[in-house]
Amino acid sequence: MALAAPTSTPPTTPSSNVERLTALALAAVLGGIYAATLLPGAGYSPDTAEMQFSGRLLCVTHPTGYPAYLLLSHAFSRLVPLGTLAFRANLFSAVCSVLACLVLRRVLVRLGTREVVAFAVPLAFGFTPTFWRLSVVAEVYSLHVLFLTLVADALLKWKETRNRRDLVVACGLYAFSFGNHLTMVTLLPAMAFLVIAVRWRVILDRATVLSVGGLVLLGILQYAYPVWRSLDPATPYLSVPVTGLAELWAYATGASFRGSMFAFSPAQLLSERVPMFARHLWRDGGPLVVLAAAGLTGFKDRVAGAFFGLAFLGHLAFALNYDIQDVDVYFIPSTLVTAVVAGVGLDRILRRAPARLLPAVACLSLPLALCLAHWSRVEEGKGADKAEPMRELLADVRGGALVVARYNDYLYLLYFALAEGRAGPWVFIGNEVSVEEIEAYLEQDRPLYLRPIRKSVPPGLPVYCSKLDLRPQLRAAGLTVQMVRPGLFRVGRGPGGVLP
Repeated sequence: MALAAPTSTPPTTPSSNVERLTALALAAVLGGIYAATLLPGAGYSPDTAEMQFSGRLLCVTHPTGYPAYLLLSHAFSRLVPLGTLAFRANLFSAVCSVLACLVLRRVLVRLGTREVVAFAVPLAFGFTPTFWRLSVVAEVYSLHVLFLTLVADALLKWKETRNRRDLVVACGLYAFSFGNHLTMVTLLPAMAFLVIAVRWRVILDRATVLSVGGLVLLGILQYAYPVWRSLDPATPYLSVPVTGLAELWAYATGASFRGSMFAFSPAQLLSERVPMFARHLWRDGGPLVVLAAAGLTGFKDRVAGAFFGLAFLGHLAFALNYDIQDVDVYFIPSTLVTAVVAGVGLDRILRRAPARLLPAVACLSLPLALCLAHWSRVEEGKGADKAEPMRELLADVRGGALVVARYNDYLYLLYFALAEGRAGPWVFIGNEVSVEEIEAYLEQDRPLYLRPIRKSVPPGLPVYCSKLDLRPQLRAAGLTVQMVRPGLFRVGRGPGGVLP
């Protein structure tokens, strides 16, 4: 029997060694800074608290549901048993952001930039304050940027190779990304342009169409998650019950937010929203904006340049038209594209520089300057102490209570109750509880059902409330209101009765 010839591995080239070392250094520096600034527990915002427990416990969050994020966060929290559940959820964001910057490095290499640029620019983007702040807390935006960079990298690779597999991978990643954030739809015009400009006949290729169609169906299937968890009686928290197709469509497409979409006139966009975005972009990454100006005409590959231009305009058009308080998080994709163009601009400048060492030092000073400038802003913005009053409240009522909380307090309380078990079996936490329900619970000893946590509150427990605007209505209903600490009061029977 003939022996198989030994396979030989290709020798490692100096350039591949440099690429590996650059990627390793990028991951080490960015990961180290993110670890140093990581939110250690609950904090930042109520939605963060919801994400911190919903992934591991497989809950149903507020619309649009985020099934891809929840499933990946669930797997991560099981595989990385470090610290509290909040810490692991925060760490998942940091890991996603580091991976996104590593993929951004690869995108810049595909665009022809030198290694020092492909190291410095992703690092600088990682230190833009909005992206950095959301990289150290449990939010969906780090994974969103990871999907954006992965899709862009796969498309650029397909542009180089014309290999069907690379295009199918890009489309599969794109389909799955909708389970994390629906604004990925704004990338569709840019993707369509690149595919048509590179090889339009591929849309007529049967094997490609069938493969992409199958992956799109798999991407849609992830939205079976909210229905599955809504029908499972063991699910500990349902922000919104989703049990039918009509409910699923409204939930997954953000029907409750549609009134805030496309809310501005053309005049408002030009006079208010565009200047607001310009100010935000300058505050977040001023040096990157300057370098991007130099890179606008520096794309050797015009198709790639147009792709990133359409990606920038598509996402920006949606964000500018979205009337939401924290709109800055919707500008992150535009900042990402700005970083890509800045990388092209920086590479163009370096290639024209007569000396080698000085431009490289100046290049590496870019991320250092952004890191030092924004560190304190990120530390202040992550709100590490926001959840502490709710931790203290649960310690005070551990013997038993019904706590009716405003939305901000409610999700922090649920995190401590569901994820860390700090509430005890006789502490019940509600949010959308009416004055009439509280009155019936206290005056008529009627049990009260809390739908989101699927629990019925037995009568006889003390009632606490942090909804200060309910006090006049409670008094008008004949109930007793007594402040017990700033922002929290106790509700009891009418003047003729006593506090239970």
